[in-house]
Amino acid sequence: MLQNFEDWLKPESPTVPEMFQTYQPAIHKGPKGVVLIIAPWNYPIILLLLPLLGAIAAGNAAILKPSEFAPATSAWLAELIPKYLDHDCFRVVQGGKDVVEELLLHPLGHIFFTGSTPVGKAIMAAASKHLTPITLELGGKSPAIVTEGCNIPQAAKRIAWGKFLNAGQTCVAPDYALVQESILPQFHEELTRVMQTLYTHDPKYPAKYGRILNTVHFNRLGSLLASTRGTKLYSAGAPSLSDLIIPPTVITNLHSNDSLLQS
Repeated sequence: MLQNFEDWLKPESPTVPEMFQTYQPAIHKGPKGVVLIIAPWNYPIILLLLPLLGAIAAGNAAILKPSEFAPATSAWLAELIPKYLDHDCFRVVQGGKDVVEELLLHPLGHIFFTGSTPVGKAIMAAASKHLTPITLELGGKSPAIVTEGCNIPQAAKRIAWGKFLNAGQTCVAPDYALVQESILPQFHEELTRVMQTLYTHDPKYPAKYGRILNTVHFNRLGSLLASTRGTKLYSAGAPSLSDLIIPPTVITNLHSNDSLLQS
């Protein structure tokens, strides 16, 4: 960021119609003011501090709202950040939905939010009342497309790693794979082999595997698995509520209206 900062701040000369060439317009970049950063629970540190770096580099003050669903991280950030950053310019505000709603009542220079689409819509509606510019990083369905000619073992390994990193709790993780029919049996075979290597035959599983955030999310995921009409290709074991583990599981033969493709 520091290496590119001067280049990013250079004035830009936009292209204009010939009749306006004598005006010589230029775009000069400056701070927006106070930036509100609302971080999610799945990557509660990096998705708070990375936007903060950009805000500081651009000369802004910031209000930092860690996720209430990661309370230990939130308390840690609230303790450490005031030790290293000017308290008058950078504040950590802890709390839940009511705190966010209160913050959104005020005019802000910019809002940066990472989270779900429904909450993103609510933040956009609140920001529109002040014409506050926003950056929304929202969840969604992320397919992996596997076709003839690809390296199937490599594709299976990368898809498995990308999906089950952080126990699947990553907004850009591949939710499902669209596989060309001619290579589907081989892909199933390779994916099963990869999953067995990563989990079934690993003596460190499940001790090193990530936990689901809380019982609410555990029950939601369990309900989706229970209601699917697909066929189970692989599972690393049984769900454990006491350990908050949903084992890595692969389901095949899904229709577009299946519960696993609707959430």
